[in-house]
Amino acid sequence: MNEFVGSAEHEFPNVTSWNNSTKDAINRIKKDNHHFDLVLIDADHSRKAVSGDLSDILEHAEIILMRDSSNPSCRRGMPDILQNQGTHSYNLDFICSSIKHDGLWGGLGVAIRSSKPQLMKEFKGEISPYIYLRIHDCLSMLRKLKGVASWSASTCGRSIAKVKVKLGKLASK
Repeated sequence: MNEFVGSAEHEFPNVTSWNNSTKDAINRIKKDNHHFDLVLIDADHSRKAVSGDLSDILEHAEIILMRDSSNPSCRRGMPDILQNQGTHSYNLDFICSSIKHDGLWGGLGVAIRSSKPQLMKEFKGEISPYIYLRIHDCLSMLRKLKGVASWSASTCGRSIAKVKVKLGKLASK
């Protein structure tokens, strides 16, 4: 829920604001049998939340945009639903992302209602950049961990040396 949602109706005449939880919104959509040309899913970044939101909205939308399709948790939740449905073609790398300082974020996936639901590719042999981003992300994390390990080892080494010096002084007394 967001404190700014209510003002959208006043600023945009073609907008109706709903300021409620995802669960309440889905219940309302299903109860009133709403249908949307475009839906944006920006879940709480867990696999379960992303797949739940997709599953709930799929039959009610022509086009679904999925934010943070490069985030590993989000990305795992998307094919959970999209690979086994019969209404939408999809591309999880519609807009690719890059690696952020805290890992893989960004990216935009799209699912479009289609008579031939499948993974969409622009050309034969197309490869997703996601695996390369994941590898780079892992290598970046390893470099960070190596830096932390190196710092920890040198700090521990200095501490151990200080203890040995103190123990040596005690033993010589």
